[in-house]
Amino acid sequence: MVFEYWNSLGRDYDNVIRNIRSITFPISRYGKYTKTIKFNRFVTEKYAITQAEKWLSLPITYRYLKNRDDDFLDDPYQYINQPRGRLLSSLIFLDRVRKDTPDGDFTLLLGS
Repeated sequence: MVFEYWNSLGRDYDNVIRNIRSITFPISRYGKYTKTIKFNRFVTEKYAITQAEKWLSLPITYRYLKNRDDDFLDDPYQYINQPRGRLLSSLIFLDRVRKDTPDGDFTLLLGS
């Protein structure tokens, strides 16, 4: 199963301008835990978001939940082997993005 954000930006993801060096996104329901993916070169918004979606498509394992199982809506262990994005609940809605250029830091601002 592949995880995809629900694009609520009101536009397509930019796939032309390469100005992103890292992307940060929540990996738990209430945002206590985040993940940052760093790139070796500047990438487009679409590429960065796709990489976050790939990471969130990896299966949930006991090892993944260890030390981060306290920030979810319900028991996260019921979702073992499902995509990590399954744990986000309403944080699948990509409402806004923040690009902190020129450093190229990119943050996904999610909500319901």
